[in-house]
Amino acid sequence: MDITFSFSNVACACTPATPVVQLNSDAAGEIIEVDTSYEYTLPAKYLLEKVIVFYPVEGTLRISKVSAGDEDILPETTINAVWNNPIVIEELAGLTSQVIYFTDMPAGSKLIIIRKKIKIA
Repeated sequence: MDITFSFSNVACACTPATPVVQLNSDAAGEIIEVDTSYEYTLPAKYLLEKVIVFYPVEGTLRISKVSAGDEDILPETTINAVWNNPIVIEELAGLTSQVIYFTDMPAGSKLIIIRKKIKIA
């Protein structure tokens, strides 16, 4: 794979060395039906990239790495009563899996979790 760089009228075409981190698409797009809360286990070596949320009525959402949480990933956010635009999360589970807590959702909500597998040497 060749990459072309252009800086101030100077161009360079080169072939990069073996990448340190390689991103691969993973199964994404499964609709998860939830009640008022949901625990998702992000597997080791995965990046939780985005979440797409459907709410049947307007409500709030909190996302945390701590049960009954500190909102350390997403503070309380108002969510509209429709399929919403993706919420960028970018939470990495390193060499061990990570539980992610979704709370304060109205009953009948749905999530689509988009993640990528990260090849860590």
